[in-house]
Amino acid sequence: MKKKTERRASLVLFAVCMLVAGAAYSLGFVRYTFLVAGVDVNLYPAAFLALVGVVQFAGVVLADRKHL
Repeated sequence: MKKKTERRASLVLFAVCMLVAGAAYSLGFVRYTFLVAGVDVNLYPAAFLALVGVVQFAGVVLADRKHL
């Protein structure tokens, strides 16, 4: 089980990631495309930040459950 301070830090990180992801999406930082060795590479920074936030939130929720 996570300690109280670790849970609080994870929830703060979740909130910050979601806010930054929302701001990035609204500002248009949705997709970056560039070419590496003849292959198109797509990066989705807003989606990546949202995913990091969801993983942090899931870690808090799963750590609080006693029966897994």
